[in-house]
Amino acid sequence: MYNFFRYAKKGLTIKVFNSNSLNFIKEIKKTNEIVCCNLANQIGVACLPCEMAHKDDVNGIITKQNLNRNQKIISAAGILYGTTNSYSNFKKSLEALQKSYKFKLDKDEILFHIYKIAVFDLLTFQTDRHKYNVPFIVEKKNDGKSLMPYPIYDNEFSFGLRFLYKKLVNKQGNKNFDETEFLKQYCHDAMCITFSKKHSYNYEDLVDELIVLSKSNPLYKTFLLNAINSINIDKCLNDIKKKGVILTKEQENIYSNCINLSKKIFVKELLKHKILTKKQKTALNAEQNLNL
Repeated sequence: MYNFFRYAKKGLTIKVFNSNSLNFIKEIKKTNEIVCCNLANQIGVACLPCEMAHKDDVNGIITKQNLNRNQKIISAAGILYGTTNSYSNFKKSLEALQKSYKFKLDKDEILFHIYKIAVFDLLTFQTDRHKYNVPFIVEKKNDGKSLMPYPIYDNEFSFGLRFLYKKLVNKQGNKNFDETEFLKQYCHDAMCITFSKKHSYNYEDLVDELIVLSKSNPLYKTFLLNAINSINIDKCLNDIKKKGVILTKEQENIYSNCINLSKKIFVKELLKHKILTKKQKTALNAEQNLNL
């Protein structure tokens, strides 16, 4: 768990991790936030910019939020019906906000935002995207309330950290990255945005659901293909190290293994649906060394 300390005058928020956490786990959580922010920017997913924060003896992540006095941040829990964190539930709930509560919103824009988050979360093996972890802005105006998407944050449990915790504590690290076991554990433990009523315990099925939806929506399809082409973990790690972020070799291996694995599966599923051409496959294979 963590606490938020808001510095209203500067619009800054410092996220401080629980002092009970082991130091090296706290460092991984912090670098997960930094890595995710960089990768989100690469593929065009709105993510709050963040950097390492060092204030007195406080060690955490600092972000800047630009809100006016008429705006406030709420989570998806405040707009969704029931407990289902699904695309269809978002769609139904947004329609109700418009019809019954007279909210002003762009339903298509918000659903596209949700889709992009879902793609990003699968690419980065996010395990903690529950309904309280999808933020929105509510703005009060003279003519009523409006709802808008807000950049994601709180990405500390990406790259499978939630279920890798025990291995990391035991210092097994990532010397032997078992793809099959990793995917199995991810699908069992992950909390993420879903696209079907039945929870899938197969990573390929989760990717498949995203692709099926994109086939009927050119905007989604374009984003998905661009995301696979644009995400580059080597560039990300080089960028953040230039800014002074210190990474261990084990951390770099985890990030590289995860992104290379997710990209490989996305490309295979795209080929199965005949969305990705052979030319695009060859280009991806050559550029990213996916070994397809």
